[in-house]
Amino acid sequence: VISTGTELKVYRGDVDPDEPADLTISGMQEKGMHYPLRYGYSLVGVVVKVGEGVDAEEWLGRRVFAFSPHSSVVVAPTSALMPVPDGISDEDAAFLPSVETAVSLAMAAAPLLGERVAVVGQGLTGLLTGAVLRAANVDVTLIDVSPVRLRAAKKFIPEASLFNPSTGAGESSSGGAQKNGDF
Repeated sequence: VISTGTELKVYRGDVDPDEPADLTISGMQEKGMHYPLRYGYSLVGVVVKVGEGVDAEEWLGRRVFAFSPHSSVVVAPTSALMPVPDGISDEDAAFLPSVETAVSLAMAAAPLLGERVAVVGQGLTGLLTGAVLRAANVDVTLIDVSPVRLRAAKKFIPEASLFNPSTGAGESSSGGAQKNGDF
């Protein structure tokens, strides 16, 4: 998955070029945030070769996820690989870090029974956070200034209410219009 957040900001030059790329990903600590940047943290592939001491029967041909920069070929220790379960597509598995972030945000918000939660911004993280909250049966209002993002959000989370602060327009989960600020 190519990040429409960090990677797009680097491409546009919207980040401090001297800032480390990612302190949590092995091999990224020393690199600055300037384009071109071998970046990424969401790679899915198949193990095609194993090194000495690695159980070939266990790993060869196995689909795996890795927090690794984008690449056609990666050399990684087995401790850095997560097997992708059968029934989960490569495309879905690549969203693991984004879903992990969404779950963490939903847990940190800790909504109580009967509360209504507003998720501001319907980029990937906001969209997934809204979906996680909705899956937990939380009443969610999705907020964004982009009508395109709000339409996509409605398709992804049909039970959610929508609100566009730039127009004051909204839509309740029942499909009816909402008044400005009614959430």
